[in-house]
Amino acid sequence: MNYINIHKHSPCISNEICIQDLIIGKDKIQILPNKHYSVGIHPWFINNIEQQKQDLVEVSHKKNVIAIGETGLDFQKDILLHTPVNLQLDLFKFQIELAYKHQKPLIIHCVKCFDELIKLKKQYKDSIPWIIHGFSKNSNIANQLIKNDFYLSFGHHLLQSEKNKEALIGVPKEKIFFETDDKNLPIEKIYEEAAFLLKTSVKILNNQIAENYKSIFYI
Repeated sequence: MNYINIHKHSPCISNEICIQDLIIGKDKIQILPNKHYSVGIHPWFINNIEQQKQDLVEVSHKKNVIAIGETGLDFQKDILLHTPVNLQLDLFKFQIELAYKHQKPLIIHCVKCFDELIKLKKQYKDSIPWIIHGFSKNSNIANQLIKNDFYLSFGHHLLQSEKNKEALIGVPKEKIFFETDDKNLPIEKIYEEAAFLLKTSVKILNNQIAENYKSIFYI
C-alpha cells in the first residue's frame, strides 16, 4: 500500500506518494522529473527578499511544483524580532497571489496567528485550497478553520496530543491530509493512529486521502 504524505522535507521512500517541500533561501532548489514538490518562502528563512521572490517565480510555474509553500505566518516573539508582522504579511500575500495565478494549493505554516489567517483568507475568493500543515491544535481551532474552508494536515502531534486526537475526529474526512514534515517517522504510523481514532480501516482511510489528493492537487 502506498500512503499519501503531503508535506515532507526529504525525498519519498518506497511506500509513499509524497510532496517534498523545498524552502527558498534554505534548500537547494532542484526540481527533478517524476517527483512532486511544494516550493515557498518560509517566515523563518527570509534573508534576501527580492532574490527569493524571483527564485520562487522562476519555479512556481513548473508542472511538478504542485503547491506553493510552505509559506505563512509565525507570530512567535523570537520570530518577530527579525521578521516583523508587516514583512511577513507582505511576503505571504505575494505567495498567495502567485498560487492563485497558477491555480495551485497553498501549504501554510501558521503559529499564533489563526485569527489573522482566517481574516486574510476571507479577502480572497475560494478558488484554490488553503492547507494548514502540521496541524497541532484543538477542536475549537479546527472547527474555526473548517468553517472557513481550510484543509488540515495532521502529523506527529496526532501520536502525542489528546487535544489533537479529538480535533481530528471532528474534521470531515474530505478535509484531511497526513504528513511527516521533518520527522523521521513512518507515515503509516500516522495513518494507523488516525484510522483507530476515526473507527475505520487503514485501507479505507488511505483511499479517502487518495481521493482528497487527486481532487485538489490536479494531478
